[in-house]
Amino acid sequence: MKYLPVVLCLLFVGCEQKPKTPEEIAFDAANKKIASSRGGIAYGATKEEKELAQTFSTSMKSLQKEFFTGGKEDRIISLTKEEFLTYCKINDDSILFLVHVPQLKGYKGEVRDALNQLSWYVANEVTKDIKPDDTELELAVGLRGAIFYGGSSVGLRGEEAEYENARSISDKQFFKYLKSLKTDEPIN
Repeated sequence: MKYLPVVLCLLFVGCEQKPKTPEEIAFDAANKKIASSRGGIAYGATKEEKELAQTFSTSMKSLQKEFFTGGKEDRIISLTKEEFLTYCKINDDSILFLVHVPQLKGYKGEVRDALNQLSWYVANEVTKDIKPDDTELELAVGLRGAIFYGGSSVGLRGEEAEYENARSISDKQFFKYLKSLKTDEPIN
């Protein structure tokens, strides 16, 4: 047992870390933005993306108050100030929303399913004027709690989404929507 720290150290030093792809770097930058409300509630690389993120965020907060009850009121510590912090990326054929959901871990089972469905509805509503109706547009929404992504909805706008709901889901599914984001492009 006394050699365990030495063995672990050798394993980590000896392991070669694979460099991150540009998509992973862009995801990490976007994900950091929605970890705290210090910089606001809406993020994107362009004015249009920030405006769409703002509309998504305020719509989710309003509908959440209307359709959901519970949660801890007046929490002393909240990095997000109970806001739906939202990052948006608009591509030629898709739109991504990464969303920090206040107290996501409190949404379980069918309640989280309903939150996923609500986020899909909001994504469809806020994007209806972005591209013409005859344009096939894929939407992706990732719902994140304090640490992990716990829900997603992905599909073509105006159609039923594929939903995923778990304590923790893979965030790799969102990388492909960030391919067109240059690693030096600012995320404001």
